[in-house]
Amino acid sequence: MSLHDTRAQQSESTWFTGISPVSFIRIMFLLLFTGSCGPGVTSADVAGQVGNPVQTSLPASPSLDSFKTEVTSGCHRQDSSQKCLALKYVVFDDSNGSPAVAQSSVVAGVATINRIWSQCQIQFQIDQLLLVDPEKYHLSFHSAENAELDEIRKTFMDQSSLLVVTTGKWDRSGSLGSTGANAWTSMPGEGFYGAILEGPVGDYPNIIAHELGHYLNLDHVTNTDYLMNPVIYNQSKQLSRSECRLAVNAVDDYWKAMTR
Repeated sequence: MSLHDTRAQQSESTWFTGISPVSFIRIMFLLLFTGSCGPGVTSADVAGQVGNPVQTSLPASPSLDSFKTEVTSGCHRQDSSQKCLALKYVVFDDSNGSPAVAQSSVVAGVATINRIWSQCQIQFQIDQLLLVDPEKYHLSFHSAENAELDEIRKTFMDQSSLLVVTTGKWDRSGSLGSTGANAWTSMPGEGFYGAILEGPVGDYPNIIAHELGHYLNLDHVTNTDYLMNPVIYNQSKQLSRSECRLAVNAVDDYWKAMTR
């Protein structure tokens, strides 16, 4: 399968290397229980057909619990050359009320993501940071099937912010387990949108920045120093001028309503 075929579903392994001993222990624990066959964290992306933004009528949702609302950070509105995109950041909590990823990790992660995306004069700010009980929405904390990811998108996406959702660790007995993936994102113009990650990689900002790259219509590249390489190493942070042009055009073509 071609990595550049935006009509096809892509499933690539993403490894994260150059980590601290503590992180290495965490990742090795993850590998033992996910069935991954390499020394790192796996991730995957769904690439959809590029076209016009989909206008979706959303069902009414129950009111959301929240860590904090209107958590603005990262954008400097006085800089007219900078694109500022709003994030709706949803974190699932388990049956004991423990979040899949801590609020402090989310906020720190977005700061790192912004340092990476500053190469393209694109920044992200958290407009909503929401802690939700998935059972209230008839969703599972431990997603097992690919179809569940679209149900998550349908539940939480809106027309004014980009969606990032961190669930619990995925149940490897279903179709998600067969992919070895940890994150799925739809390219613009195809179906329901939103980047969905499982908890074990919810505090790896390079992976989240990579998934936001797909949100901004970027495909995979072969250079391991670049953010959009399908294998994420510690140094995989660079974005080319052509990628920046594509990303800025995607903001204007698809996500104007998400700009602040």
